[in-house]
Amino acid sequence: MNNNPLISVVIPTFNHAHLIKKCIKSVINQTYQNFEILIINNFSQDNTIEVIDSFKDERIKIYNYKNDGIIAKARNLGIRESNGEYIAFLDSDDSWYESKLINILEEFRFSNADVICHNMNVISFENPPYIMYSGPQKNATFDNLLFQGNALILSATVLHKNVINKVGFFSEEKKFITAEDYEFWLRIAKENLQFSFINKTLGEYLIHQNNATKSFEKNYEATKSVIMEHYKDIHFLNKLKLRNRLALLSYTSGRNCERTNRKKAILFFVKSIKKNPLIIKTYIALFFCICNNKYLNNVYFLILKYSRNFYFNFTKVNIIKQIKQRKLK
Repeated sequence: MNNNPLISVVIPTFNHAHLIKKCIKSVINQTYQNFEILIINNFSQDNTIEVIDSFKDERIKIYNYKNDGIIAKARNLGIRESNGEYIAFLDSDDSWYESKLINILEEFRFSNADVICHNMNVISFENPPYIMYSGPQKNATFDNLLFQGNALILSATVLHKNVINKVGFFSEEKKFITAEDYEFWLRIAKENLQFSFINKTLGEYLIHQNNATKSFEKNYEATKSVIMEHYKDIHFLNKLKLRNRLALLSYTSGRNCERTNRKKAILFFVKSIKKNPLIIKTYIALFFCICNNKYLNNVYFLILKYSRNFYFNFTKVNIIKQIKQRKLK
């Protein structure tokens, strides 16, 4: 591995002049400075270009490109135009903390990973922040990604450019819009390429009016299309396993929108129970959602937070072993 590799940061954008300044600044402020920023602008009608030009940084390249509502086209253009050994994805309403890239490179140096992901702080204008976790490692196999759900966060993911040569680009099919990243991870897993997860929160994922409930509904349909597309290749798996996966999808969709649209969340939870009535956590989520009590909801989210933290603490022995192995190398 090159000791000072170039990292290409691909940022699609559309009418995010009020958000993209923080996004770009978070890249420029990285402790690791050997990067290029490729901004794919879908002919924004606000002053996005003016905001980008205000940085006056030669590492920033702007491409005006009509993506026809398919953001995968924009990302694919960024990949094609990139010169880096590694490609990092960042949406223009998200941002990174300054140690993100140096942490990623350290993980690439000490692992055989092709793709690396980390945790993100979820920021909302209406609710307190919480952590969106990536991984865990055991979920990054094809079967587990397909039947247990997406384990990666796009704005937290960096991959080696060789991955593109092996699996191709993001799918530009309309039925996958909002879930094209999930479909991409599945193809990577199918080729038995290696994922690695950093248990650090190295960026912020913003929830705002333009990407809230309507996007969650759209993502539900797109994710279902991805599941059915890849399920066709696995004839030996039975229908019960598929029903369980669709139940988990409904549960996750409910969790995603329970803070912004309680009624829609309840419908998702009920749909999940119909698909698989044996998933206990769905009943718990439905109970707290119906109660709509601020105190109970805070307790609920604290339980979710610390149960996940417990998982990572429980696996700390494995993490320590990995660190010792790296030192021996």
